[in-house]
Amino acid sequence: MTHQTLKQLSDIIQASEEPIAVDLQPDRLTINTAKNTFWVFLSVIGIAFSVLLVATNRRGQYNLEIGLVLLWISIYGFWRMQNINKKLILDLHQKTISIIPKFFLQRWLVSNVLKIDTTFSFNNLPEIKLLYYSNLKYHWTQRIYYKHGIWTIYLLEFEKKETAEKVMYLLKN
Repeated sequence: MTHQTLKQLSDIIQASEEPIAVDLQPDRLTINTAKNTFWVFLSVIGIAFSVLLVATNRRGQYNLEIGLVLLWISIYGFWRMQNINKKLILDLHQKTISIIPKFFLQRWLVSNVLKIDTTFSFNNLPEIKLLYYSNLKYHWTQRIYYKHGIWTIYLLEFEKKETAEKVMYLLKN
């Protein structure tokens, strides 16, 4: 990978109109994703409301049941929507790509529990693939990912297939 490749990658991502922040430096490209902020916020409100329902379970007949169901739905929604938000660092000096989940529990789970290495040498990258993904019921996107055993690690998400294919091609080279 060269500085020219990083420049092309930066230009493609900035032209994609996705909520992805790109910081290009002479020997490093930092990519920050911030997707699904509304759904993450809604999930946090659901978690807070469900904790309130569980805490006041003696005051209402079904507060505990409703609170636990809402807690499970909210945590699942939060985890699913927060899963794509990552920080990718492509470093030419060290010849590595680092994939850092933004949410601290996901970062802890990936590194400590699952023991998945998130820093790869350019020469030893895992096989990166493209997935046609349903973000919401009628909203389809393209996700770039790699597999580690049974786990799927999502890297980036794009609306247009052509953009996702270009980015995936540049990441592979």
